[in-house]
Amino acid sequence: MSTDYCLLQNVLARDLFDGRLEEFGVREHFNDETTEQSRMLSDGRNYLWLYVDDAGLVRSLTRYMPNGVPTKILSAIAEAFDAEIVSEYEPQFWGFDTQEEWDAWELMIDKQYQEKFYNDVLKYLQGEPHGIPPGTNGMLKAKIAKKLVESDATFLEPATKRSSKLRLSRSSNATTCCLRNQALRPWLPRSWGLPTKTTCRAPNQIVSGGDELLPRARSVWTWQGSLPPGAN
Repeated sequence: MSTDYCLLQNVLARDLFDGRLEEFGVREHFNDETTEQSRMLSDGRNYLWLYVDDAGLVRSLTRYMPNGVPTKILSAIAEAFDAEIVSEYEPQFWGFDTQEEWDAWELMIDKQYQEKFYNDVLKYLQGEPHGIPPGTNGMLKAKIAKKLVESDATFLEPATKRSSKLRLSRSSNATTCCLRNQALRPWLPRSWGLPTKTTCRAPNQIVSGGDELLPRARSVWTWQGSLPPGAN
């Protein structure tokens, strides 16, 4: 588990190691994994990785578990270089000015994903080439759709597209995501199984979270694989 940070101002990596941070009790730390592009800062107890781009600028900062809480290190950087630092949980990290802009982008990407998946399901039901890999959660949903069609042929009609998408979503969720164990929440409606963390690295990316594309910019918990014990 990790948390990524970035500087909103350009700062040369070499400047972070020129001694200015030492007055805050922060120094460079070395181990077998540190390189010129991957360096580490420490306050003696906590650790923070620093990644350098080809221009020598600080590309990103990452706190990995169990490397402690990097608050002191981040504060030292911010004060010494008059820089603003944001985490991956903030819209500015992804290039958005406000939370509203970030939310709007996620809704747009999610809508695009749902539309593509629905069209792939229709192709599957009609025996046409589709983009749903076998043995995936998406294929399980497609098979659920096939059962819906067997009971109601209007599922395939364009006029019932909206209601069909809703029925498929509800049926899939009821079949795969109704978990009795509240400790296993939260989940994404289209994924289930054991939880894993997935992070989308840039606003224009859609990254793969196992066997499905996850249109999420922030770190999210997704459910993949077979259902855990106690799930309906």
